Amino acid sequence: MCYTLAMKTQRIFSPNRLSDAALISRVKVLAAQEREVTVTLIAHLAELDARRLYLGQGCSSLFTYCTQVLHLSEHAAYGRIEAARAARRFPIILELLEEGAITLTTVCLLAAHLTADNHRKVLDAARRRSKRQVEELVARLHPQPPVPSSVRRLPAPRPSSEPATAQAGGKKEAAGADGIFSLGDPAPDSAPAPRPAVVQPLAPERYRVQFTASAEMYEKLRLAQALLRHQIPNGDPAAIFERA
Repeated sequence: MCYTLAMKTQRIFSPNRLSDAALISRVKVLAAQEREVTVTLIAHLAELDARRLYLGQGCSSLFTYCTQVLHLSEHAAYGRIEAARAARRFPIILELLEEGAITLTTVCLLAAHLTADNHRKVLDAARRRSKRQVEELVARLHPQPPVPSSVRRLPAPRPSSEPATAQAGGKKEAAGADGIFSLGDPAPDSAPAPRPAVVQPLAPERYRVQFTASAEMYEKLRLAQALLRHQIPNGDPAAIFERA
């Protein structure tokens, strides 16, 4: 038994023993096997969900079953459940996932927008597309209205050793001369972790762009607004950045 386990461990965790060609070949085989196993799991989750068998396992939802019984991460559980429910409506999703034509991310982005009339056309358009390209496809399927321009002051970081203090007062709002700046809620005791920049398609040829700027950049924006007031009366940052 110990010898068999040792041999299996060596085979799985010792790819350094493979030649370059063998390693490349092995990785391709493993990727295909992973897709097959994932699709098989999704198909079975779809049936388990339809029968609501998770209730008999002491779980109130399929998500709880996946995270607490199957020990999937929350992200993995969400993606597989979304794919399972979409595949129950449109079984072709399983075929496309197994052949690698679409990914779980693609299915999660498209699931809410698939209908009996458009699913084949939409899924075909999403073949081999990146996440950004699929987001643009969703923006064409379900255009969103433009978001208002705004500049929000982030809370200043505070030492973690400093005791938290309660802050009184409700929401504060402040508008500059251009009327587009909102300070939002009072700053919390400790600053949240910085968020990555966001570029999100809203509609064809329209994007939501969000990022964190330094105080120096903010002052440059204010100066640009003042200098361009005669051409951009409302000081819209989007119009200023487009001119820049």
